[in-house]
Amino acid sequence: MLLAVALALACPTGGTGVQHGPVLPVDPGSAVLKVTPTLSALGGASMTLDDVLALPDARGAPLAEDPAVESFARGFTWADADRDDPAWMPQGLAGGFEAARQPDRMLVAWYAVDGEAAEGAGVRLSVVDLESLAYTEVLLVDGSSGLAAPIPIHAGGIVWVADTLYVADTTRGLRTFDLAGLREADPALAYGHRFVVPQSGMAEASGCDLRFSFLSYDIGRGELLSGTFSDTDPDTPILAWPLDADGTLATETPAVSAWIAQQTDLQGVLRNGDDWWRSASLQQGKDGALFASRDAGPPTLHPWPRAPEALTYDPDRDELWSQTERIGHREVFAVTPPRVACGSPLGVGGVGALGAVLAVAGRRRQSRDPG
Repeated sequence: MLLAVALALACPTGGTGVQHGPVLPVDPGSAVLKVTPTLSALGGASMTLDDVLALPDARGAPLAEDPAVESFARGFTWADADRDDPAWMPQGLAGGFEAARQPDRMLVAWYAVDGEAAEGAGVRLSVVDLESLAYTEVLLVDGSSGLAAPIPIHAGGIVWVADTLYVADTTRGLRTFDLAGLREADPALAYGHRFVVPQSGMAEASGCDLRFSFLSYDIGRGELLSGTFSDTDPDTPILAWPLDADGTLATETPAVSAWIAQQTDLQGVLRNGDDWWRSASLQQGKDGALFASRDAGPPTLHPWPRAPEALTYDPDRDELWSQTERIGHREVFAVTPPRVACGSPLGVGGVGALGAVLAVAGRRRQSRDPG
């Protein structure tokens, strides 16, 4: 019992129960990621992203507009089979424009839905060419046994830095995958996939009881941001985890900063400079909302589609990307991100215009983690 109390006190805490408030800086406490390498014994021919994109599984279709958002920039939807497939659900996304020096590529993580997909199929990546919209599916696996063992996690957020892919594991921390270890696979042994990427490490959270519902990359600071989904509690923590110069985590990586979200139903949070963006579901009826703020200032509300997911940012084109998960309406889209000057006219904590717009969001749903 004393140990449990100590762990609880070591977590980032604070907040006032405020909904639709600014991100609130707090002490990061004793939260640490401890990294353990995962050695792969997989055989198969070594492949590159160029190789797999030369053998696409499908091709998406460009979007001309998205009436659910402001300042639409560009986007695409998946081929019919993937847009309407109940067996796989899209979650995290990461642009190669952030820290991988591949500005025309994107990775999207999908998890296998229980009862719909093949039993234990785990998580796959769509490797997307943003110019042609051709994409290829790659299975994430644990290759330590010499077999391509799927990894059954939610993958609510991913970040792509150099050759390293970080994937959120809700209850444990982060999993890492070395994209340079991409391998050709026997589809009969890899749930129909021709390519696999083996896990290269596990970064487990300690010193604090955390959930990793989503993940993003702070370009200017070279940090990972992780956060927690809750449909009832606005006071969930957001933590910043520093990366070494080569884009990897140290063997023990303490959180360097923390905030309280002051927002329920978060699907993704992204920071760039002093700008913050928060993607949240079920804020206006069934629609989502995008909250923009400057540093710890009050947020402004912007239209956002139903069932939104995580966020990734293209600094060269100044585009904020997200996607939707709803079957039949799965879209990956970019907007010119809204920015807030100091002294926003909207009140903190749902006061004034922001509170009026969001009054319909007062109902609460059974807690889950769609991340």
